[in-house]
Amino acid sequence: MSSWSAVDLPLADRFDQYAETMAKAMTPLRVVQCPTDAFELDMRWADLAGNTVFNVHGCPHASVRSVLDIERSEERFFHLLVNRVGEMHFDNVNRFVTRADDALFYDSRTRMTLDTPATFEIVNLRLTEDFVGKWVSDPDVLLGSRIDSKAGWGAALCAFAGQLTPEFVVRPPFSQELIVDQLGALLALAASHFDGAAHYAAAPGLRPRIHDCIRMRCSEVRLVASDVATALNISPRSLHRALAAHGETFAAVLMAARIAVARRMLISRLYDKLNAGEIGKRSGFADASHFARVFKKHIGLSPTELRAASRK
Repeated sequence: MSSWSAVDLPLADRFDQYAETMAKAMTPLRVVQCPTDAFELDMRWADLAGNTVFNVHGCPHASVRSVLDIERSEERFFHLLVNRVGEMHFDNVNRFVTRADDALFYDSRTRMTLDTPATFEIVNLRLTEDFVGKWVSDPDVLLGSRIDSKAGWGAALCAFAGQLTPEFVVRPPFSQELIVDQLGALLALAASHFDGAAHYAAAPGLRPRIHDCIRMRCSEVRLVASDVATALNISPRSLHRALAAHGETFAAVLMAARIAVARRMLISRLYDKLNAGEIGKRSGFADASHFARVFKKHIGLSPTELRAASRK
């Protein structure tokens, strides 16, 4: 078992050495807000059959994992965090708050912000990609949601994972392999609760964010679903499934956004100097003839006919 404590260090060195220790032992991130006059934090960790169990407790602070931090990472891991005390504010795919004993799950390849507004204690299970893939066919279903410690299989997962301290796993009453098998089975059962459209219906903030991003970027001729997913810090599969839960597709939402932009420009006198083809290009259509056909199919009038009708 390994350990690190800020108490053993001069106050001026605690901040930087904590970030360095986190990068080596757990995952690269940056602390962006903390009480610089009294930064106190203790961390212990131990191996669990190729995975790693961390126990961290300390003072209020906020940490961020950015694109630069992701680029510094050599391997991909998944993290299951169990909140033992108070609240944690988490932003990864969606923004949400976990209560004491709740858990959250995130992918080290995605950006995240974690804010602990009060003294905290967490159990952080760093899980290998191979381990998670063995038990959960689509880990994305667990991202961006609070795992409720008082409902369904989430309750069993939170209770079990919360007991996996470094002290326990270095001297387990039975083999570590049996422990990780139990963990994997509970993780799979918890994932089954979130799988499918029900997960996205329970996360109402995701679909509006997708629509907003598409509306803002629809004029980009080469815009594809992966561009929007990257901007929102989600996987393309999560994007498609969030839209599918409401009977939508990315292509249809993008087309509707482009048609709406073109329609506004055609009926506005501010764009009278632009012909229909130029308006189509500014709306995200690469080809003028394609724009004319699609526009008439959706509106019932050609771009030229709509402009003429709006001037009467």
